[in-house]
Amino acid sequence: MMESRSKEEIEEKMSFMDLIKYLVRRRSVKYIDPEIDENLEIRYPVLDFIQSIVGENVEELLQELSEKNILKKSVISKIVRCPNCKSLKLVSKYVCFRCGSDNIRHVYILTHIPCGFTGSSSDFKNIGRKMICPKCGKELKEGEYAIRGDIFICEECRSTFAQPEVVHMCVKCKKEFTAKDAYYGDLYRYEVVVEELTKYEHIVVKDLIETVLKKHNYSLVGSKIRGLSGIEHEFLAIGIKEGRTVVIDFIREGEDAEMKLITTLGKAVDLPIAVDVLVLVPEQYALEKLRGATTNVKVLKYRHIDEIESIISEYL
Repeated sequence: MMESRSKEEIEEKMSFMDLIKYLVRRRSVKYIDPEIDENLEIRYPVLDFIQSIVGENVEELLQELSEKNILKKSVISKIVRCPNCKSLKLVSKYVCFRCGSDNIRHVYILTHIPCGFTGSSSDFKNIGRKMICPKCGKELKEGEYAIRGDIFICEECRSTFAQPEVVHMCVKCKKEFTAKDAYYGDLYRYEVVVEELTKYEHIVVKDLIETVLKKHNYSLVGSKIRGLSGIEHEFLAIGIKEGRTVVIDFIREGEDAEMKLITTLGKAVDLPIAVDVLVLVPEQYALEKLRGATTNVKVLKYRHIDEIESIISEYL
């Protein structure tokens, strides 16, 4: 199993096929949704194991599966990245549009109705929790003042402006940039295209079968065996141990199970009776009428692909 290999080995050999195997064995996964975590990194929770090994390279694997139509991607949001290193780790600050200083204040424009004075909230004196009008010296009371608007004031050049400029700083490479220079990227959601993923099931099952055969000390001898007629017959996997030969075929969900089994039976009758022929069949298929057609054939039913290892182990 992939999870049993060392991290270093997986990191070296990880490929899109490993991701396919991961998804095939987790058929409940229909969507691969992104999250931005507390470290400001994009993560895909359903791929935590894969991503813990390959890190940011998981994006390349997802893109490769998209190109092969195994995944269908769609944009769910836009994200701001550093234009230099593409990092999401950004700190934003507000600066004066004229001098670039971040020493700015946000103030309200107030009118003291009784005396008519209009000025910024910083013009009014604060005594305790009271605001005192600089013109008449009286306290501003509820209903006796009006908020006309708000502005920003630069403490360096004394400029006033309605909105400050937003400047981002990349924590990773320290580059500063504005919206005009930002890398405005897509955030994708990936939908598993079940019909396409299913086409790869036999590869995953072959890997599981070969793993269990090796655990039981069988030698793998490829996928072809010569029959009594001299014709070579192909199976998903073939193992030999102490003179015993086991050949295994696999019927996946959605295939014409009866036709596939008839084909396997046709191959089985051309093999010596001592050769064990195992056929893995989805549990929901009723194939009773085909059982016993030849004594060396054993139909093994499975509900989920992850059961295949234990089912074969019990037989061996």
